[in-house]
Amino acid sequence: MALDYYTDNREYVLKGNSSAVLLIHGFGCTPSEMRGLALHLHAKGYTVSAICLPGHGTTSQALQNITSIQWVQYAQQKLDELKAYSHDVSVVGRSLGSLIALQLAAQNELKAVITMSPPLYPRIYVYSIQLLNIVKKYVTVVKGCTNNLYLKTANAPPYTVQYYPRVPVHSVVEILRAAIRAKKILKIITTPILIIHGVHDKMVKKKYAKKLFNGVSSPIKKLIFLPHSYHNPTVESEREFVWKTIGEFIDSTKV
Repeated sequence: MALDYYTDNREYVLKGNSSAVLLIHGFGCTPSEMRGLALHLHAKGYTVSAICLPGHGTTSQALQNITSIQWVQYAQQKLDELKAYSHDVSVVGRSLGSLIALQLAAQNELKAVITMSPPLYPRIYVYSIQLLNIVKKYVTVVKGCTNNLYLKTANAPPYTVQYYPRVPVHSVVEILRAAIRAKKILKIITTPILIIHGVHDKMVKKKYAKKLFNGVSSPIKKLIFLPHSYHNPTVESEREFVWKTIGEFIDSTKV
């Protein structure tokens, strides 16, 4: 059965040349949010792999026993598959996907790493983990993303995103754990990095993008704030600029 990149939850690989790009979606979403970017990069000749993280693309119940370590391990597995037949690999991640991308950059030699809406929450969130571990004994799910908060500037289909409207409290804890781990390894990241952040993002404040920019040791780094975007730049009103900017940044970096 043919894959519809705009509505299908499944991961996909678009075969191109020996330069590859791994795309990692955000929490509660699917590879479909990356389809415009994937098609843009593939048109430039790149091999593109858009993965579906464990627990995603089905129902939110599938997230219940998934840990943030499993998300990273799965992304590493998919990266290794690309590295097996690619001359160089870049990694692009949004939100949760950006935390995973940072960990891959710390553990692998990459051509470039691109993060969008990186949720590098402050140290005080360690206490939130402790509190949520108590809360989840009594409340198992919470409200997930909503159109009003998450996709305010997204246009009509096919530029929409599939997401879980309710998510396990357990998964919120795992996102915070992923953020804590990512913050600890920023200094060892030397990969060329592009950081993209929507000025109107209500989920992740733009100061976290600045902290990421200042925290990494990459000699080549660039921070771009999007004046009309929110939390998901790949599908919102500035999406074509985002696709073009990511493609040009990957083009410009050398292994």
